[in-house]
Amino acid sequence: MARQQLSWPTMARRLLGMTRPLVKTMGVAITAGSLGHLAAIAIPTLGAWALVAVVQGQGPSLGALAAGFIALGLLRALLHYIEQLANHDMAFRILAVIRDRVFKALRRQAPAGLDKHDSGTLVSVITNDIELLEVFYAHTISPVAIAVIVCTAMTLFFASFHWAYALLALAIYLLLAIAIPIITAKLGRDPGRQQRGDLSRLNNILLDSFRGIRECVQFGQQESRRSLLAGAGDRLARSVWQLQKTESFNRCLSLGLILLSYGAFWALAGYLYRAGLVDWGQVVIPAVAFMSAFGPVLALANLANNLLLTFASGERVLAVLDDLPETEEVSGDNIYEFDKLTMDNLSFSYDGQPVLKDWQLSLNANEIVGLTGPSGCGKSTALKLLMRFYDPSQGAVTLNGQDLRTVDSAALRRMESYMTQETHLFNDSLLENVRLANLDASDEMVYAACRKARIHDVIMAFPEGYATGAGRLGNRLSAGERQRIGLARAFLHEGAVALFDEPTANLDSLNEGMILKAIREEGAKRAVMIVSHRPSTLRIADRLIEVDTD
Repeated sequence: MARQQLSWPTMARRLLGMTRPLVKTMGVAITAGSLGHLAAIAIPTLGAWALVAVVQGQGPSLGALAAGFIALGLLRALLHYIEQLANHDMAFRILAVIRDRVFKALRRQAPAGLDKHDSGTLVSVITNDIELLEVFYAHTISPVAIAVIVCTAMTLFFASFHWAYALLALAIYLLLAIAIPIITAKLGRDPGRQQRGDLSRLNNILLDSFRGIRECVQFGQQESRRSLLAGAGDRLARSVWQLQKTESFNRCLSLGLILLSYGAFWALAGYLYRAGLVDWGQVVIPAVAFMSAFGPVLALANLANNLLLTFASGERVLAVLDDLPETEEVSGDNIYEFDKLTMDNLSFSYDGQPVLKDWQLSLNANEIVGLTGPSGCGKSTALKLLMRFYDPSQGAVTLNGQDLRTVDSAALRRMESYMTQETHLFNDSLLENVRLANLDASDEMVYAACRKARIHDVIMAFPEGYATGAGRLGNRLSAGERQRIGLARAFLHEGAVALFDEPTANLDSLNEGMILKAIREEGAKRAVMIVSHRPSTLRIADRLIEVDTD
């Protein structure tokens, strides 16, 4: 996910732009939150006013005072509930939209575009990173607006007693709301990024460890793997500690400033009283209100603590959304009949490294072409180019003489079936795992494809037959059986072109012969290209293309 780092204002603007459909809900949260905080401040302020009135011999009745306290308390509770309900309703609706956008972005980038993302990072983005954005939407947007409204109202309230009160309050509010978050943000931005990166690395190691636990046990590498996990955990703990130190510094700075402001306000009030500019009541009431009014602005000062991780997560989510696919989907010309697939003077580089250079290749209808050569010469990459997972750096891939970049992508996928070296099985029934290649296929069509792939008898030997679950990552089947599921999918797809990458690599000679016979029969009704190192596999080819690394 290497990309130019976004500034926090840019990131906040982009994340805020996603709230447009829920402006009314945000308005409810801000209104309720502002009125709720003012109601909370009014409770001790009312008590101070009552105290002054009693001293002056004009105190209200206890019943009226109690009713006022109860009304303000109930109003505060109700408004706080409405604020939280509206904030979280908005947040979770937006997170659902973001998840939808992320999955759409991943679908656009798949399959080639996902090669540059490790699985741990993607898992972290889809789960933790998106979830952390709830802090921004539920606990950042409305608190900022609420703090502005409440601080403005309180500044005007203090100005009604004396302009010096208002000036001091405004200065403290600005320091808490702007200066301290900026200082904390600068100190904590790198630790926040480091923490998210360390978490992703730990996720990668955990996923690899779960998948390779049998190999670790077999080769006695449990201790080395444990050390690797412990090291990643220690790195994550150190980055979390760095972040927590920044958060502690923020809290100490904020609370220290508030305590100093108490003393400053009382000193100012005492000076004004001695100068005869305010009376006793104009000292007590604004002082109590001042000490009670830091809730909204203190929440704003602490936002920097929460936003350190939130913006680090937002940066990674936006990186996924901004990543361009290796090949754009095309709604172009439909091609219904297959005649010829060619590579013409084609060159391809990946991350600046040449992979293919000046390739000439053709595949005709009802023809089986074998492609062989040493490892690393680009055979598998050539199949991916024929599928248009990548576009060539130079030259072109053409279908019936038409550049693949202008052919409708959905039509191209329907025309071509592709079996990779590794077959992924979903944790679903074996029947549905094969039917993935053609969702309209009947059960009988699935059975026929499995018979061609020599996997039908294996499936029927299970107590539940085709209803048997494949297990996590297909672990109920051997490597050869998973490969034959991949072959069954290719047979079921029934496209005009079939591309096979090492289709018999995990098979014994008996099964290889039977499957090659089935592939040979497929060649009578569609074009077939086979990549293989096995001479026995390539004997069925009508034409053999040998590739070298020069």
